[in-house]
Amino acid sequence: MNDFVPILNKVIQLNEQLRIANAAKDKAESELAAKQAAVDALQKDFDIINGKKMKLEEDAKSTQAKLTAASQLIKGLSGEKKSWSEELKIIDQSIINLAGDISLSSAFLSYCGPFNQDFRDLLIHNIWIKDLDDKKIPHSKNIDNGLIPFLTNDAEIGQWRIKGLPTDDQSTQNALIVSQPIRYPLLIDP
Repeated sequence: MNDFVPILNKVIQLNEQLRIANAAKDKAESELAAKQAAVDALQKDFDIINGKKMKLEEDAKSTQAKLTAASQLIKGLSGEKKSWSEELKIIDQSIINLAGDISLSSAFLSYCGPFNQDFRDLLIHNIWIKDLDDKKIPHSKNIDNGLIPFLTNDAEIGQWRIKGLPTDDQSTQNALIVSQPIRYPLLIDP
């Protein structure tokens, strides 16, 4: 039995070392678990922040695309500014000329029905326009065929021509005289 005492002491010593090693192992495992929990929490925070970062990058790309599109739109519309300004000048001038153009149109519709094209031109250019100029009433300066666009549009003229109206100015003027006035028109066919 004496032979077993040193072995028994050795076993006790080894068991004590095993207990210390197991305690150190348990302590290390608990520290590892705490560190792993901290790493997991940091990873979760990292994933959340990384998701926010990716969303912000997508928003930045979307905003940049919108800014580029808006810039192109503004650049495209800046070219239209010139044509809009010119159109505005034309509209302003047509408002100024409205009284004279209405006077000419009314005189034309009321009095030109019985006359041929030459006498109509004589009335318009030598009498009525001269009278408007003498009285300083503004009117459209380009009155040649100016009454036709003032009183109708191309679509209506196209409809008349589809229905058989000849393409000369006198026929178009006759169609205007017939279609525009409230009272019955007077046309004389030579």
